This record gives sequence, structure tokens and C-alpha cells, in this order.
Amino acid sequence: ACFTIFAARNASLYELLKNGLRQQTPHISFISSVECFFLEDVYKTYNQFRDLGFEGAIIKKPHYKYVGKRTWEWMKLKPEEDGEFKVIGKYEGEGKYKGMLGGITVDFHGKPNDVGTGFSDDQRHAYWNHPDFDPVGKIAHIEYMEKTDDGKMRHSRFKDVRWDK
Repeated sequence: ACFTIFAARNASLYELLKNGLRQQTPHISFISSVECFFLEDVYKTYNQFRDLGFEGAIIKKPHYKYVGKRTWEWMKLKPEEDGEFKVIGKYEGEGKYKGMLGGITVDFHGKPNDVGTGFSDDQRHAYWNHPDFDPVGKIAHIEYMEKTDDGKMRHSRFKDVRWDK
């Protein structure tokens, strides 16, 4: 199989294509695509993109057109890590989430890190309003893209609370 791979850096591909961007910006640069015929070549190219400072890569078959929704025809390849961290605080939501949990603060290697995505509305209500479901002091499973230069999680999202810990 032949795949086309190109780098993604701090920009929504959907927005880029939707708006028909015709010029480079400080956050978007045009690069040539690379054709890869073997999976190991895809990963080698991805690692080269990461070494150049790109956020990840987009992988697609050469002639697949962009359709504006998640599909198997266009795949994002980016770093992903996860871990279990102690919940050291919580904060109220805003707007739709007023009176509910907005997010939790976890101890990420000695630094507080807010996590505000990945919660269902039911979890937001229970974790904020019911003392039996208070996550503070518990261990939370968090997924994130990578550790930033200032020691925080990039693109963190809540997965679950370990009620047994």
C-alpha cells in the first residue's frame, strides 16, 4: 500500500482546508508530502517530522479526498501518553457547566495541572454535587499528548477515577 504523509503543526487541518489558506503563517508552514510504501517508512518519516518540531503527521492514501469528518482515509499520528495522578483540586465550570464540575487539578510530577475535558455531563454533576463522588484525594487516569517544555501536560483529557486508590 502507498501512503502519503505530511506534517501537522499547531493548526486544525479542517480549518486550514475549509478556509482555503493560500499563504504561510507563523503557525502554519507548507511542506512537501512524502510517499511511503511500508509501515516502517511511515514511522521513520513521522519521527523525522517530530525531530523538526512538528506536532505529528497526517497519513492518507494518495488519492483520498478530504471529507470534513473523522474517517479511516485520513489518520492523525501524534504522540500519546497516559498516567495515573493524584487529584489535588477541582473547579466549577462556566456557561453550560455552571453548578457542575469544570475540571480537576492533578499533581503532574510535582506541578499542578488542570484537566477539563473527557468528563460526561453525569460525571460533572456527580463529582461537583455529591460528596460520595468527590474525586479530590483519589487517583485519576489521564491521557495526554506529551509533556510541554514547562512541565505540563499538552492536550490532557480525563479517562476515569480510581475509586479503589
